[in-house]
Amino acid sequence: MNALRFWVSAALAAALSACGDGGIRSPDFTPIVTLTGLRVQPLDPQQGSQIPAGTTLSFRAIATFEQTVPPGTEGAEDGVIVVDEDVTERVDWQEMDTAIATVDDRGVVLGVAPSTTPQRITATFQDRSASTFVTVTDAELVGVDHVRPQSATARDPADRYTVAAGANVPFDIYGAFTDGQVRRIDESMFDVTWTSSDASVADNPADDDNFSTLAVGSAQITGAIADAQGISPASASATLVVEPLNAFCETEFIAPPSVFSDEASMACLGCEVQQPAAIFDANVETFGTMSIPLGLLTQSSVSVTVSQTPTSPLRVGRPAGFLVSRSASLLSAELLSEVTIDTVTCDAEGANCTVQESFGVGFAPLYLALLGVIGGEEVNLLSTPPLGEASAAANGLRLTFSGGLLSAAATLNVHSSCAVAREPQEE
Repeated sequence: MNALRFWVSAALAAALSACGDGGIRSPDFTPIVTLTGLRVQPLDPQQGSQIPAGTTLSFRAIATFEQTVPPGTEGAEDGVIVVDEDVTERVDWQEMDTAIATVDDRGVVLGVAPSTTPQRITATFQDRSASTFVTVTDAELVGVDHVRPQSATARDPADRYTVAAGANVPFDIYGAFTDGQVRRIDESMFDVTWTSSDASVADNPADDDNFSTLAVGSAQITGAIADAQGISPASASATLVVEPLNAFCETEFIAPPSVFSDEASMACLGCEVQQPAAIFDANVETFGTMSIPLGLLTQSSVSVTVSQTPTSPLRVGRPAGFLVSRSASLLSAELLSEVTIDTVTCDAEGANCTVQESFGVGFAPLYLALLGVIGGEEVNLLSTPPLGEASAAANGLRLTFSGGLLSAAATLNVHSSCAVAREPQEE
């Protein structure tokens, strides 16, 4: 897995210089952040730069910064660390000819009409600009390939997706084209109809691609091209399995009798856990937020610990974990390099905890299972593998969130804590 760093933004320079009281810096050192480059690259490099009309291709804008750091900082060269930041949604995107291709404010290019002339797509950020080129081909849609929830980053081989009851699940439809490509079909270019085999389980009252999960069960979600002349097959289906909210935690830490504590590293400015009671209230729609307003180097982290005495709720041979989400961005497996989970043994007050097993960075890997969009947040189960014998005496879990090398305004939402989670699924 590649680490997803919460890289410093250009605004960090102002934030650091304003630290005044309690800032983490030497008295004679003022960090300077300089934008040195900007590049545009495809979200999926394997898709190339050609798209059939009626399909989309996503790009990212990556800014490069040089950050001055105190003498002796590990990884610095001549007192400077070079960092990259994804600024896709902060740049000004422009296209060359809207009659051929358009680009939205998220870097998503839509092929409108075929053209032999490559279309320049430009991103501008502060005083820098970068471009890429897209060619809209005349490849034609020959058949519908599959449908899947928008939150699914890849197609499930069994076309089966599990979400929690109460989630809103928008779907995308993918087609096969004469050039051999399989791409997402843009519904503004094709007339797509969506149906559910059981509206009592999952329904789309607006007759669009957004399904509300209403009851526990399963339903076949079907997307079909309405004007299907020459297109075969003209539709595809996927099974949407709706589970009760608590199905993802077989056993939860719930107060009482569970108790909670939190801790932040001294190098973490203003780090805190907001609304911690929501972490163990048995309600997946509420959450506590682990916040790192400003962090410097790898010293910034915040942790939460949930434990229960006198009995141990953990179970050897079964996974444990947390239901988590991130505001304004999709939580992906890349985030795991910045998160660790420990099994711990704590006293009756939840203090004096001793670590038994660790999972995450440099240890056994953590796993992610998407639950769905719940309460406006994309919620995932962040799960350990089956616990070993070392956790037999553990009565709690500790989640530690690190802001990475440099960070500003990094947050992680924690919805629930699973003493026993469902079995993680290998990807």
